[in-house]
Amino acid sequence: MSLITKNQITIIDVSDGEQGPQGIQGETGATGPQGAQGVQGETGATGPQGETGATGAQGPQGATGPQGPTGTDGTDGIDGISHYMWVAYADDADGSNLSDIPGTRQYIGHAYNQTSPTYDAEIVDPSVFYWIPYFLYLIATKIRITGNGVVYSGYDENGNPPADGKGFFLGGNGIFKAKDGEFIGTFRSGNGASDSARVAVKEDAGITSIHYTGSGLNDLQITQDGTIEASYEVKISTGQVSAPYSVGGIGEAGGTVFYDKGNWDDGYRYLEAASPYWDNGSYPDNYYYNAWEARDACNAYSQGGFSDWFLGNLQQVLAMYPQKTALSLRENLYWAYQYYNDDDRTWYQVDMSDGSYTWASIGLDRRARPMRKTSKPVEYFQWRLVGGTWSSPTAITAGTSYDLGNNVKISFGNELGHSTTDTWSFTQGSMYGLSIKNNIGTEYLKASNGVLELTKQRLTNTQDASETSVDHAFQIGPDNGQNIRFDTNELLPLNNGNIAGLWTYLNSIRGPGVKYGSVTISANSRVAVATGVSGTWRVHQAYNVNNNTDMWGTHGYQSGSTIYIHNTAGFTTTFDWFALRLD
Repeated sequence: MSLITKNQITIIDVSDGEQGPQGIQGETGATGPQGAQGVQGETGATGPQGETGATGAQGPQGATGPQGPTGTDGTDGIDGISHYMWVAYADDADGSNLSDIPGTRQYIGHAYNQTSPTYDAEIVDPSVFYWIPYFLYLIATKIRITGNGVVYSGYDENGNPPADGKGFFLGGNGIFKAKDGEFIGTFRSGNGASDSARVAVKEDAGITSIHYTGSGLNDLQITQDGTIEASYEVKISTGQVSAPYSVGGIGEAGGTVFYDKGNWDDGYRYLEAASPYWDNGSYPDNYYYNAWEARDACNAYSQGGFSDWFLGNLQQVLAMYPQKTALSLRENLYWAYQYYNDDDRTWYQVDMSDGSYTWASIGLDRRARPMRKTSKPVEYFQWRLVGGTWSSPTAITAGTSYDLGNNVKISFGNELGHSTTDTWSFTQGSMYGLSIKNNIGTEYLKASNGVLELTKQRLTNTQDASETSVDHAFQIGPDNGQNIRFDTNELLPLNNGNIAGLWTYLNSIRGPGVKYGSVTISANSRVAVATGVSGTWRVHQAYNVNNNTDMWGTHGYQSGSTIYIHNTAGFTTTFDWFALRLD
């Protein structure tokens, strides 16, 4: 037990000292008993709203309330703009020859969003229209026009033709009108036309088949059918065809082809170089030349029968470089006949060691090689009627029509590439201008290739044939030239309205009298004017225009089947015409 002494100390004038550092917190004591509840503090801020719960069932609709008063009118809006569509007609898609009449042109145009309902066809701009072809197609198994209706194109509904005459009109009364109408195939009449047709217009079988054999090009085309039934043969002429060339191969003049431009424009396609030993040296391109010497030497060169060699320009000489081995070119500089910068004192030169080029003064020495353009080959064809003689060879020009006779025409699609083995054969079927047959197929009349054939012809006109007649039954030749006129008992030759000559030997005579042409008889001589006649004849009249003599019967007589005219005058007489009469 410690003893502590207790003393009293009095401290005066005392002041607080500096606070010391906080001490170490002691251990937490035991919890005391809970005190009384304090006063309730202020309400805190509202927390965030929770998620919305599910919607409950809708309650019953309430009663409709009374209508409210009518609102005031709003201000008027801006007036709208009316738009129209114009329709026009024209001859083409540019609106040429514009019209507002439907059905009069081949194109129809529409102009949209126009602000006026109509337009003036005379002044309207065709470009405002969108033009399309104006076609109307009607497809039906049957078309019936009722009420004597009409079908027409170009013509009007009353059958009046347009100014150009084109179109057709088919009226309800069966009248058909058309100008320059063309029927393709056969036009027939009669019930059951295929069996009882009476008239066939242009019964045309055309070219029935084309047969080709060969190893070249099958490009023959028929450009026009003929007019007479016939069979034809066409062939590429033997020995006339020149084969195309190829780069690296032998050219037309025996040189080496080094360039192919791919077409025959300008009359050539290939370039060929002359023989490497063209200048007669021991080595290819043996000699050197200045520029002018090179040009002149190439121009003077001749090979393979051709003398059209030349010194090439820069591009042509450059084209030799890729083929320098085949051409045996030296790896040196070669002249090109082309001025550098249009200065004739400097020319281009090509280095055959690397294919480069530059210029050089024309006085320097360089090598050269002539070249030429190969001529365009020409191929020929020949044709004949089967069994006939071949025509002369004809050069082929692509697209040109060649007439094989009887209006048959052919063409070829290509000028080159055919083989001498190429041949074609084809047949032109029968073609009539007009054929008239009976109902069992017997043909009475046929017009083909300008010839009219008929089995019988009967002329009922009985007017006499004379120098001035116009209604005689038959005539050969024009009215104002040489012609022969016939009637039932006379034959009259005329020339420009005058009695003309008709001189022949008679083998048989039909009819009472015949006039013949001029005859010359020497003095006191006779001449036979007809032989082989039957019946009794005499010279009815002999006329000499120059002497104005008209000798009747006294100078003519018949001996057996020969008729003579006897000139009893003492001089030679020419009878311009004479007539024989059957007694």
